[in-house]
Amino acid sequence: MARPFTPDRFTRRQAAQNAAFLAALRRTGNAREAASTLGYNRSTFTKRRAAHPAFAAKWNAAWPWPMRP
Repeated sequence: MARPFTPDRFTRRQAAQNAAFLAALRRTGNAREAASTLGYNRSTFTKRRAAHPAFAAKWNAAWPWPMRP
């Protein structure tokens, strides 16, 4: 039986994807390239970033340059 969708949590698979994406983002400094190396579209992760403040904070921390306002 499928687990019900909860907007504040990720499945194990999504959590693994997020970790791999953040590691690739640290290496490349480019969200599109980081997603592409994993075989995903950038929008997969930007949608998660918009919906999950904790993931957005991890994204900002993984970003190799300071974020501009």
